[in-house]
Amino acid sequence: MTNLIVSLLIYALASQLEKAIIESKKKTLELNRALESEKQASAAQSQFLATMSHEIRTPLNGILGLTDVLLSHKITESARPNLEKIQRSGLSLNRILNDILDLSKLNAGKLALEIMPFDLKATSKDCVAFYAQLAQNKGISLRINVDKTLNTWVVGDATRLSQVLNNLISNAIKFTQQGSVTLVLEKRETSPTHQFVRFTITDTGEGIDLVDQTRVFDAFTQANSSINRVHGGTGLGLQIVKSLVEAMGGAVYLKSAVGEGSEFYFELPFEIADSANDVQEKDKTPLFSNLTVLVAEDNDINQVVAKSLLEDTGLKVTIANNGNEAVEIAQKQHFDLILMDLHMPEMNGSEAALALRQANITIPIIAFTAAVVVEEIDKALASGMNGYLTKPVNKIELYAMLTKYLGRETPKEGPVLPKENIQSNVDAGS
Repeated sequence: MTNLIVSLLIYALASQLEKAIIESKKKTLELNRALESEKQASAAQSQFLATMSHEIRTPLNGILGLTDVLLSHKITESARPNLEKIQRSGLSLNRILNDILDLSKLNAGKLALEIMPFDLKATSKDCVAFYAQLAQNKGISLRINVDKTLNTWVVGDATRLSQVLNNLISNAIKFTQQGSVTLVLEKRETSPTHQFVRFTITDTGEGIDLVDQTRVFDAFTQANSSINRVHGGTGLGLQIVKSLVEAMGGAVYLKSAVGEGSEFYFELPFEIADSANDVQEKDKTPLFSNLTVLVAEDNDINQVVAKSLLEDTGLKVTIANNGNEAVEIAQKQHFDLILMDLHMPEMNGSEAALALRQANITIPIIAFTAAVVVEEIDKALASGMNGYLTKPVNKIELYAMLTKYLGRETPKEGPVLPKENIQSNVDAGS
């Protein structure tokens, strides 16, 4: 009898174990299918972003680049305001593109910070000045106050900080119908080599209900469904702000009440630029006379833009219309740098870079591309490129890249740090 009971128990346990194994295999299969589906969806999303980025950024580079070239030359005073409007519209579109693509990079954990010396005061004033006309059109006062004791020359990522401030300032103006928007910079904790800076953006706008405040930093989310109909916007700005601030070592906070306006603030750590040699003169165009650059680009408008911007720095520019042509030219004559578009007929940029490396050509090759999703950049770097520059090309980023790979003609005496403290209540236009 005992043996029978034991046998039945063993049989029951074996049956349960078999069912558990079958169920486990079923769950594993479902999980694998889900993972494969997610992988395919991610790949499709990346391909879509790459295609859309390239198709939008390519003409946008022509619009912004040629506008920039025209504004840097003598033009009639009647034409300048319209060109500046075109420039502002193009930059606004570019910021939306950057937000979408940076969100993709942040989610993939592949956003890299570009750390270099910059002028914190000038960078913040530039962000405020960009929105001065928009604020004026709405009858809003737009101000910036900077702590007089703040060390304005710091080491950090000026581009990402600008992106954060641009999003917060534009957001504040959007939701403010009367009154003011103010950006305040305050020095917090400090040491001989580092300082914490608190950035506060205050507005007298609509304010945000306490219930909605927990959701405003979520992607594609706005405080309520009517906001997009009234004010527009992608709903990405504050998610980008949160992610970028965290990537730079800080956290962003919100104080708000309906009808009383809003206050967004965050603190960031910065290394203090401790000597004049650490700081580049912000507005001085670097000169690279007697140096040569090969630009591989199939779009004729982008060829004109690249050639104009590069020749303004003293570089001698040669154009290649595709990857094959770039490889042939680079093997016949010496260049100090190659700017390589990624999407070209006959041979793409990554293939051309790989061919040049296999031919033992070791000069810097920079991807010059309108497709800036993570996978595209990874592929370019794996082919032997040294870095990348995104379209629409930004003059400051272009000059920083040229300085990094070509050096620069430095003045006999290094640039002197500004000794005066910025005055409180500096107007956006000053």
